[in-house]
Amino acid sequence: MASSLPVVPFREVRHDRPEDGVFYEPLELRGRLHDWAVPVHCHDALHQFSFVTRGSVVSTIDGVCRRLVAPAVRMVAPLAMHGFIYEPESAGHQVTVPTPLLHTEFASSPALWARLMCSTVVDGETVADGLEEVLNLFEKIAREFEGTRPGRAEALRGCMVLLALWFARREPELISPTHQTQPDRLVERYRALIEQRFRAHWPVRRYAATLGVTADHLSRRCRAATGLSAFDLAEERLIIEARRMLAYTQVPVAEIGYGLGFDDPGYFSRVFAKKAGQSPLTYRAAVADGLAMPPQAASPALP
Repeated sequence: MASSLPVVPFREVRHDRPEDGVFYEPLELRGRLHDWAVPVHCHDALHQFSFVTRGSVVSTIDGVCRRLVAPAVRMVAPLAMHGFIYEPESAGHQVTVPTPLLHTEFASSPALWARLMCSTVVDGETVADGLEEVLNLFEKIAREFEGTRPGRAEALRGCMVLLALWFARREPELISPTHQTQPDRLVERYRALIEQRFRAHWPVRRYAATLGVTADHLSRRCRAATGLSAFDLAEERLIIEARRMLAYTQVPVAEIGYGLGFDDPGYFSRVFAKKAGQSPLTYRAAVADGLAMPPQAASPALP
């Protein structure tokens, strides 16, 4: 099922009151907009929370495919590839939140934040506990979003925190393999070192020696904490920097590649296309057309 869904750029519905930092829409609105088949896409710096109250959906998140029958809830973490095929006339709620805004609220709780960087689904057919509580939060957000009462933005952000906390407290039924599942000090030190040296293309064994461990041990810890190998984490950082430069500058692609330590511009373009799913020039055009969102921060993941 997952392989039948195309990987395409995707544009979020925007609204005219961005100061609240929270966007709500009925799930059926997005379903009808895409004829009940939302193609596979990803968001660089958005968390998305959904509650299916009627109907069903075939949910594909980072290659994991599940059929969920209402009531069911899900959280899609940033950078997770996701797409959905809904039963026609399904209904529910969807809340989209900028990841940096959410991180501000959970900066003092690294364990909870680690859970929020893992895509999660909760199938109401097997887990009924707490669904009424989270449904009330979605409905509260819907009312506040459509309303004009004083303190609207504050109410939305407060509900946003409670909504995210509900997911962070759950034992997830699905965890996106592309994100951190638990804090790991060695991995945190490794990512900090990557931040300093990623343009130098250090081999994993050099990173490992600097950290005082073997390359195999470092890679095992990285996979356990993030789902990615040590090599993939370093390469991921390079690609994020490339995306930032493509989005925010007009520097030629070849110069971006040279600046990131690639001796061959053609090889840089091939590496970028393999990781990002499109060529550097196509990605730059998609950002300019509003069809892709560039990374919001220099680091590969929020701390």
